[in-house]
Amino acid sequence: MNSTRIEDSLVTEVLELLRPITGAAAGGNRLEADLGMDSVEVAAFAAALRDRFGERVDLLGHLAGLELDELIELTVDQVAGFVAARSSAEIGRR
Repeated sequence: MNSTRIEDSLVTEVLELLRPITGAAAGGNRLEADLGMDSVEVAAFAAALRDRFGERVDLLGHLAGLELDELIELTVDQVAGFVAARSSAEIGRR
């Protein structure tokens, strides 16, 4: 499987975890600015990511290291990139 298909697959998985929290979402959506996620929703999303991809995917820890403008502009695609970098799961082999 090539890397583009893996990345697309991962974005799809991240969106599937996000939709129960925010409703419709797309890869380019910004968590705060477009989806209007509050801290409780972000915490629920972080827990869903950790449950799905393992303890190494600590979204809240990642967010703590971002500047305010980076937090406001953070997209679903960027979260998927973070998951890919931190996850030990083999995407596409499930």
